[in-house]
Amino acid sequence: MPHRRHVAAVIAAFALLLPTAAAAAQDGPTRPRPRARVVGTLEESDVAHAMNRRGDVPFRTGQGGAGVWNAVTGERRALADVPHALPTDIADDGRVVGVRSGQGVVLWGADGTVTTPGLPEGETSADTARLGEDGTLLVAASHQFISWPGGHPRVATSYYRWRPETGFQHLSGPNDGSYASALNDKGIVVGWRDDTGTAWRPDGTEVRYSGSAPGTTRTWLHDINNAGVAVGGQIRPDGVSAAVRWGAPDAPRQLADEGLGGQALDINARGWITGTVRVTADTVATSLPAVWDPHGAPHRLDSMLDLPEGTVRSIDDINDHNQLLLRVYDTAAGRMSTLVVQLR
Repeated sequence: MPHRRHVAAVIAAFALLLPTAAAAAQDGPTRPRPRARVVGTLEESDVAHAMNRRGDVPFRTGQGGAGVWNAVTGERRALADVPHALPTDIADDGRVVGVRSGQGVVLWGADGTVTTPGLPEGETSADTARLGEDGTLLVAASHQFISWPGGHPRVATSYYRWRPETGFQHLSGPNDGSYASALNDKGIVVGWRDDTGTAWRPDGTEVRYSGSAPGTTRTWLHDINNAGVAVGGQIRPDGVSAAVRWGAPDAPRQLADEGLGGQALDINARGWITGTVRVTADTVATSLPAVWDPHGAPHRLDSMLDLPEGTVRSIDDINDHNQLLLRVYDTAAGRMSTLVVQLR
């Protein structure tokens, strides 16, 4: 009997050292799965692929007017009329940038004033513009050329950084294997050049990003947050495209998926990442929108969000309040809608 009481006491003491079920749920693989609820819906065809931290989304009405919609309040406000201007990005203080056919870049100030940076020299069209909180713009601009007599016109696209004090500064292109995708609020632009993830820094230097395994044939960057954490993808040695998170250019971490690959598209200040995961191994790949939580666990959006109708085509942005900007297509109605949903 004394021996049994001693064993029982040891077991009881050891049990006090074990984590509770609640603690295990916090720290282990059994963390509660995130859910998502719809905050608001916008029925307009020309909606920017951008949202600020307040939930404001810029758009253009069917009549051609530019405006801003807030998903939380439902409020819509008109921007100063600039004919044929298409809003493409928005800052937290309400500044909006857009492009105007044949005229170049347009800026709507938080006070409603309009300025027109225009076009880089030699370009005839601004295709899109992104806006950093410090006022830096990332602009994709293009012109047409004919490479040989009697040939068909071709489009040459280049990428520029614009600041009020310096104007347009050429970053890359045309025809040099580069693409600039996004910028953060410190003026760092990311994308790829020559099949390698690349960052263009404000001081004019370029930084290359490595793959997560020897033999990686391609890397690319889609976004970078203000902490310098970048996301994008890579082609692994086995030929599969995989989502990657870079804590530094030489510190890649392949993100988990469903075993068939994927890619990452955006990251917010809290470390949440959006992108896609491949769900079929067929010749014609099927990919679905997904998010990765700050621990790196993937979550398919179709298992988090119940929509009465329509299919989520893409996650266009995520803000620092974990709100997602979604593009949803209703096959029966034959129309595209824009939704903002809240992760929780």
